[in-house]
Amino acid sequence: VASENYSIEVQLTSATLSNVEGVEILFEVTDGTGKVNGNPSATSLTNSEGIARATWTLSEQLCEQQEVNVKVVSSFIIVNSVPFSIKTDYFKDTRDDKLYRVVEYNGEKWMTENLNYNANNTIGVCFNNNEDNCDECGRLYLWTEVAQIPAYYSFFTLPHQGICPDGWRLPEYEDFNFMVNNSNEYDLMCCPELWNGSAVNDSLLTNSTGLSFKPGGEFLPGDGFSGMGWGGYYWSA
Repeated sequence: VASENYSIEVQLTSATLSNVEGVEILFEVTDGTGKVNGNPSATSLTNSEGIARATWTLSEQLCEQQEVNVKVVSSFIIVNSVPFSIKTDYFKDTRDDKLYRVVEYNGEKWMTENLNYNANNTIGVCFNNNEDNCDECGRLYLWTEVAQIPAYYSFFTLPHQGICPDGWRLPEYEDFNFMVNNSNEYDLMCCPELWNGSAVNDSLLTNSTGLSFKPGGEFLPGDGFSGMGWGGYYWSA
């Protein structure tokens, strides 16, 4: 699970202080196991405008909420502490204990990361057989592996679970069709640093949907690996 960084900014204002610069502010993680400036807690001095900043890195562990508490480190300045909290939604695949961040899109729950389930190394491959690529972009599967069917042209009813964990289903044509008709492609894509071989304009990537599509490439028997950095290829039921 990729961690996320957020910038926290607080401003100290006071009618009784002649100078709001140089006041020590404490940023402390109080819920979850995230980090502030790389540590469980960190301090920052206010600038001439009374502003102090810190970088909050969310925990990768399964938790419903994460929180950072901010307060002034001074016995001479009485200011109530200010909590910053964020709701996080993860799903844990009990088959291998991997975590996947989840968002809601069009009334449905979506994993924001490609599945990386290998059933004891019996299904799927990593791009170029490199495990780091699986960690970043998920595994590459054949249709028979995705749908869990004996042959490409086997029939099944919808919704279809396939390779998905219990309680989940394979995306269907209508799901992707809705995305195409209601979201700009840049609203679906994340991680501009990964789109290094494509014509994608990195500056336009917003990932406003939170779906976080990545250019993980593809694998075709007989043809091998292709497309890493250029595109992501997704099966639909």
